[in-house]
Amino acid sequence: NLKDESFQSISVYPVLRFTAIRNKIADCYFFYSVAGPTFISRITIDNQNTGSHFTFRDFMGIGSYIGNRKLFNFEMNIGHFSNGNLFPNNGAVKIPLSFVVGYSF
Repeated sequence: NLKDESFQSISVYPVLRFTAIRNKIADCYFFYSVAGPTFISRITIDNQNTGSHFTFRDFMGIGSYIGNRKLFNFEMNIGHFSNGNLFPNNGAVKIPLSFVVGYSF
């Protein structure tokens, strides 16, 4: 039985992106980000006490810009939220797989 374990976050983070394939149809890349300061809406997630609404976000994944003008974006990533032991409780939250679909204006 699944419980509603949703939460929202607001983050600011640097991203390192390496474009591995570049052609007329698609640009494919790997990306990585570490220690982006984040606000999370819940302190207890999956029965883990994260310690505070303040935490850090790390993630890595693959993505692609597709089309003649590279306006469509698709990404797949894994993520991690942790406060880096800044607070007594540090129940880290792992996001096993996320999918992102975007469009550039």
